[in-house]
Amino acid sequence: MTWTATYGTAVSYLTTELNALADAGWALSAVITNNVTALDELVDIPLVLASAVTAGTGSPSVDIYLLPIADGTTDDNPPGASAGAIPAGKFVGAIPAIASASFTSGTLRGVVLPPGKYRIGAQNNLGVAMPATGNTLKGYPFNP
Repeated sequence: MTWTATYGTAVSYLTTELNALADAGWALSAVITNNVTALDELVDIPLVLASAVTAGTGSPSVDIYLLPIADGTTDDNPPGASAGAIPAGKFVGAIPAIASASFTSGTLRGVVLPPGKYRIGAQNNLGVAMPATGNTLKGYPFNP
């Protein structure tokens, strides 16, 4: 087997939405990504914080949600400000951090993409707020 796949065009899912995002806070991408033409099958989603934070205890992470937009305009009940608003079945994975340790970046690999439009949501479960500015959550689509 030979790897020949390369990443498609990078998508900035979340930038300023992550500024000072409180622990347990939500961010929903304003960007609606169109996968109708490219039909990429998978995406790697790296999170990069502008500066290190010390993750909380327990199982700190940033949880990632993919919200398909089946009709091209309306997504599936995007998440609200509380865990009770999480849409069933939209969780696609977590970017984990090590408890009580410094965290600046992590990547969720190989998320399956729908053959249409979608948005990305994230919930900060790091146990601390994200830095005030300069944080990014991007997507790098590809086909295996």
